[in-house]
Amino acid sequence: MIRLGAVIYVSIAACACTEAEEADCAWDPSDADVDGCGTDEEAPPVEEPVLEHGSGQCPRHAVAPDDNGGWEPPEADRAMFGTDKCTIERVHASSLSRDQFLAGYWQKRPVIVVGGTENAGFKGLAAKESLLKLYGNLSVTLSSANKNSYAKRVVSLREYVAGFLDTPPVVQLGNTTWYHFGNNNHAEWPELFACYKLPTQYMQDPSYFAFSFGMGGSGSGVPFHTHGGVFNEVVYGRKRWWLAPPGPQPDMEPNESALQWLYTYYPRLNATESPAPVIECVIGEGEFLYVPGQWHHSTLNIGQTIFMATFL
Repeated sequence: MIRLGAVIYVSIAACACTEAEEADCAWDPSDADVDGCGTDEEAPPVEEPVLEHGSGQCPRHAVAPDDNGGWEPPEADRAMFGTDKCTIERVHASSLSRDQFLAGYWQKRPVIVVGGTENAGFKGLAAKESLLKLYGNLSVTLSSANKNSYAKRVVSLREYVAGFLDTPPVVQLGNTTWYHFGNNNHAEWPELFACYKLPTQYMQDPSYFAFSFGMGGSGSGVPFHTHGGVFNEVVYGRKRWWLAPPGPQPDMEPNESALQWLYTYYPRLNATESPAPVIECVIGEGEFLYVPGQWHHSTLNIGQTIFMATFL
């Protein structure tokens, strides 16, 4: 875990030219006039803050689109992968104070929070056209979609969007399915991680967090695994969650995908052989799920899904 709240500063030379000096503004490195403004006086540097992670500082063009951001919407696959069943508590942020969250849920039990973030700008930046324009030629690290996601491969974002977001067949194992979640290069994507606004009102220590940005095609996801506490927000699409408290893990095969698990072990959950009580729900755009540390959880994306996880 690292602290990402620091602000870094860069110096940018300021140059303001009059009409008479306009011809001199095309700076020549061999010219002694170092500021390019037709005088021998060096302009003072202007310090501008480099974007700060989690601050909600978005570029001016980052405006949430009216459509699904260019991503394949979830409606076509809701019947196949979704459910109306929800056994995870859902609370609107307007009726959940910081003290109530820390006392009732922090490190105790999951909760879905509605309206708890203000990320319209981030949603604009995460639209398909915007992401490809900014980062399409940069590399992303993919993880295998089996338990613990050990295997990795690297492709460009453009390759991933074009070739890896189709719905996988049910027979495809998790260890042969590739998924972009985490392993982000924060230095190459500074605008994205600065534009996301943290739900600091529910964070015990708002300066201590780590981001994992991800995207997956409909039917992709990860099987049951555990880690520390985390907030998970859906930006586009929908995501189905299954959770079980610390203790025995729900039945699964290590190389089975979440989609395979849905058709094999999920129907047995109410049977006596199920080793762990499982709760579930589908969360949509603008909602986030708090998962306490060491809770088992598995996910399945419905439609092309864009999401941000904040590890605490």
